[in-house]
Amino acid sequence: MPLGVLFYTDEGRDCRYSRELIKKTAAQVKQVLVLRPGTPENNLTTQRRGWRKYRLIIEDSPRRLGKTYRVRAVLWWAYSKLDQMAKLSSQENRVAVDVSQLRTEAFPRLLPHRVIATLLVSFLDTKNADAIERDIRSILTTKAYRWSLELVSDRPPMKNRNVNRALVRGLREVAEKWEIPIATESSLYPSVAGLISGSSGVVCGGGPVTRDVNTPQAAVQRISLLQRTLLLAQFLAQQVRGTKG
Repeated sequence: MPLGVLFYTDEGRDCRYSRELIKKTAAQVKQVLVLRPGTPENNLTTQRRGWRKYRLIIEDSPRRLGKTYRVRAVLWWAYSKLDQMAKLSSQENRVAVDVSQLRTEAFPRLLPHRVIATLLVSFLDTKNADAIERDIRSILTTKAYRWSLELVSDRPPMKNRNVNRALVRGLREVAEKWEIPIATESSLYPSVAGLISGSSGVVCGGGPVTRDVNTPQAAVQRISLLQRTLLLAQFLAQQVRGTKG
């Protein structure tokens, strides 16, 4: 059977360099299995939220401690606006807004004159993400400070589509035959699975089960190495038999 294996090494950079190659390659295939780690509940991921990362810079003129000014110091103004942005989060719309990094810059003996923040927006519907960005820009509207909002990365969501569910059913059949534990879940985190669209089916989290990913305590469940290898091998063998039949 025609089978391709694609390695990418820039997940930590939000797939900035591999993005277009992955989209182009996936558009030519019928099914995609993303071998990101499975979770301790032996889950495959059938839906993932998208993420947008923004760099926000707010600037003011340098200030001296103890001197009275007409408007608030830029740091405290930034705090109040970031709090308003976080309140844009909505469980109903499956949208979340928060700050992942925050730092200031100041000259010696002066108060901070620049605030630099990294904003994260998690979403399932792109229209909601666009609306959130408009709201953020509206919150920042002011003549008292200079500010800029730059989109650093945009990771699309993985939707729970019919072609994906069909792929999951095929994997479940193999798992049940070989008594391999398997379940499905929706994830708040993005992956390259969100780049797969059209008629190509995709399932994520097909790799061995792990815990504490991206921490010093990360570990792989040993038995899942065998289970997931068997699942993948038998699923591919079944596809070959189906093609010949």
